[in-house]
Amino acid sequence: MCKPTPERARTPYRYINDVVSLIPAVEFEDEVDQFIAAVLQRLEDRQVAQSNLHDIWQSVTEERRDPAMYKLRKLEALLGEDPGEMDEGVLQQLLSQAYETGEAALEEIAANRIPGQDVPNVARLLEMGHEQGIVTNPSDQVTLRSRVPRDLNAPWKVGARAAELLREQEGATTPWRASRMWLTTSRCTT
Repeated sequence: MCKPTPERARTPYRYINDVVSLIPAVEFEDEVDQFIAAVLQRLEDRQVAQSNLHDIWQSVTEERRDPAMYKLRKLEALLGEDPGEMDEGVLQQLLSQAYETGEAALEEIAANRIPGQDVPNVARLLEMGHEQGIVTNPSDQVTLRSRVPRDLNAPWKVGARAAELLREQEGATTPWRASRMWLTTSRCTT
């Protein structure tokens, strides 16, 4: 999958590109935390006290310890806003709608905001869902019995393979042959 850049005259370096890599967010955050801790320790060893990094990092760790502030900052980041720069009223209105959508769905809505556009109107999205959506029942779920390989290099490939395995399991070998009823009343769990 990886391939080096072509050699160029008088260029001592070659780079590897076209890499697909999946890193769990928790692992990434832990590594960033360790890196910042190492930088702060190095600054301390060099007698550089109270740098901007010290102040910013202290602020970040305080916000992480406060569950309400953590939720607020996460939502701001998902919306593409800088910390503390978003209109407080708009942010609080969006947060108040979490009980209607669920926290995970609200985060997905926020993450899909187009930069520079208005914050999504959750009430309108819910209304559209009721008007145009399909009612499902969790008891109609289908469980995929086989394991999906996790070494497929990209999340969409894992999803595509899971769908393929489920269609085989349920006797719908091609997506367009699966009945509309089956697609609208089934939910996949792995």
